[in-house]
Amino acid sequence: MPRRSLDAAWKDALRLFFLPFLEFFRPDLYEYYDHTRTYQILEQELRRIQRRARVGKKVVDLLVELPLKGGGEVWLLVHLEVQSQRDDEFPLRMWIYNYRAYDLYRRPVLSMAILADPSPNWRPNRHESKVFGCTTTFEFPIFKLLDWIPKLEELEASTNPFALVVAFHLRAHQHPPESPSRLYCKRALYRRLFELGLSKDEIDGLFMVMDTILSLSRELEEQFEQTVAELEDSMELTLPKIYAEKVRQEERKRMKQKLQLAEERAARKLERTERALQQERERAQQERERAEQLAARLRALGIDPET
Repeated sequence: MPRRSLDAAWKDALRLFFLPFLEFFRPDLYEYYDHTRTYQILEQELRRIQRRARVGKKVVDLLVELPLKGGGEVWLLVHLEVQSQRDDEFPLRMWIYNYRAYDLYRRPVLSMAILADPSPNWRPNRHESKVFGCTTTFEFPIFKLLDWIPKLEELEASTNPFALVVAFHLRAHQHPPESPSRLYCKRALYRRLFELGLSKDEIDGLFMVMDTILSLSRELEEQFEQTVAELEDSMELTLPKIYAEKVRQEERKRMKQKLQLAEERAARKLERTERALQQERERAQQERERAEQLAARLRALGIDPET
């Protein structure tokens, strides 16, 4: 079976655990998020931006509509990329995607980048261009994963799923696929997945991310599969009890979010319709006023406007 790409694994991690990502890397923004409303991952809008941007890599890892506290239409766009290798055009691409997203929505856009490359000193966070006195400067936050190596054990003990994703990456950076130490780390992290209180779907998703990032040689992979089989056998009777209430809670939450999202969309549609009707009424009123003015001028000239 062909192994998935690292890009796909990172995108899965961000889609599954976007809020844990915010809580981990941007707790300030996480506090501003309105938890009573649902964020949206904008796949179609993302593809529109990709088609228009003609520079380097054509994949924006994530574009999210994030509602903020304050109610109504208070929200911003979050544009997030994962960069796993050095690329001199990376800051330019970040700027292009940022203004494309702004041009599409005319809303504030927060661009951020996870730097997953192996170079400690490569930290691009700024694009600037100057031409005949016209200067454009764009700066964006970056999160260098190598900076977390001193806190690796803390990451592995964290209850935040995205902290584990970072730990997967750093362990892969430390240990090559054919190293027994990599197998040891993967076994320990796999056991850790079941201690976080996640739903079965979340565990499955996190496992897929781990399995891709911490890929093993064929021989070590066989040993790891044996570990998986043994652990699943030992937990066969207890896992359903662990998941049952969690699944029910997640289902209720999803239904509530779907209903709220439908209500918000209906309210926005009604608002657009009312705005269009108001504009139509205003245009009709302007037409009547112009007709009355024309009739008055004709009468002033002794012309009956009715003839």
